[in-house]
Amino acid sequence: MAVSLANMRRTEWSLTTARVEGGICAKEPDGSWIPRELPPGRSEKWPTVILEVGVSEAKKKLRADADWWLANSEGQVHVVITIAVSRTVPEVTFETVVLEQPPTYIMGQRRYVTQVRQSIVVFRPPGGPITAVPDISPLIITLQQVPETDPVIPIPSLESIASAAWRWQEL
Repeated sequence: MAVSLANMRRTEWSLTTARVEGGICAKEPDGSWIPRELPPGRSEKWPTVILEVGVSEAKKKLRADADWWLANSEGQVHVVITIAVSRTVPEVTFETVVLEQPPTYIMGQRRYVTQVRQSIVVFRPPGGPITAVPDISPLIITLQQVPETDPVIPIPSLESIASAAWRWQEL
């Protein structure tokens, strides 16, 4: 679903779900994508796009997961999409987390510093309509391998994903 929402099918991305070994532990993403044809020098070990979803997890835990993927892959993962679903109120936060650019170096070693590039909160106040803040820009998945256009997930699609989560939670 997310692949079609982000128009990533036309760039021939494939879904991967394999567990990946990092420096001191292993992780399995909730979703991940990698181009079918890898550019030279690109490892098959690391997906390019990672999806981490948390319902019971705190936003802080999702951010730590994003940091893990970006730092352990040493830049092979380009973007981590986090989706934080509140258990108590109809609110979903969508974020894209990337490595800080330009990279910083300390004593010749690259520091893998992450930053939230984009954050969109979708919520429904009691008795009110579904609202996205900010509501002017889709969630953009910046990829270095897709120079012609970055895949995007439009606001109505984010609202649809949030609505489905709320139905599932009966909120």
